[in-house]
Parts: sequence; C-alpha cells; structure tokens
Amino acid sequence: IQLGYGLIDMVEEDGSGALTTRITGIRRQVSRALGFVIPAVRIRDDLTIDANNYRIRVGQTIVGEDKIYA
Repeated sequence: IQLGYGLIDMVEEDGSGALTTRITGIRRQVSRALGFVIPAVRIRDDLTIDANNYRIRVGQTIVGEDKIYA
C-alpha cells in the first residue's frame, strides 16, 4: 500500500497505528476463512501521489487507488 503524505499519521513505526492494526485483523480473518496465510502487507509513503491518496499494488500492478480524508 502506498500512502500520500497526508495519510502517514495512520501508520506508526512500531506497527500500532490504526491502519496497521486493521490490516492485521483482516489478514487473520481471511486466513481463518480460507485456510491459508495471507502474506504481509507493506505500507510505504509516496510523495509522488497527492496528500490524501493511496494506491494498492500487487507486485508492480496498481489494483486500486482512491482519495480519503483521515
């Protein structure tokens, strides 16, 4: 996941941020439901996108992007 600089506050370096906690919970739920482990999600800042935008990538392919106001 790539975040614009306006969304960085949702992520704490120690992994305790709201976004990190939510992603961890979703990974657990999906793993239990489907029976396999979902790989870790990397969250990075990206100064090339607008402040409140985010992108979701799988490999080098953008599979989703939007704007949110946190």
